[in-house]
Amino acid sequence: MDSGQLALAFFFMALGVLVYRFPNLLAGYNTMSEEDKAKVDVEGLKKWSRNVFVIIGVLLILSNYVSHSFADPNYADYPFYVIVVVGLVILIAGAQKFSARK
Repeated sequence: MDSGQLALAFFFMALGVLVYRFPNLLAGYNTMSEEDKAKVDVEGLKKWSRNVFVIIGVLLILSNYVSHSFADPNYADYPFYVIVVVGLVILIAGAQKFSARK
């Protein structure tokens, strides 16, 4: 496995744990007023963010092994980019359900 991709996979997993412990690390949540923060399901948002970040990290590790084993080496990095982009879109889209703001 490429050491840079492995490091990024572990970074995503560590970020998931950190976001769960410190939800103010989430962009948008940290800039909300106290009144707006009271309208957010913080527990749900923390769990959602942690789970998505950890899943991204695990998928990066698994996809790297699979793509380097079975795929053409010229295309082995494409799953890496797809997982990161799609995972972050899912994170942002799913996080909307934890806000009561309209």
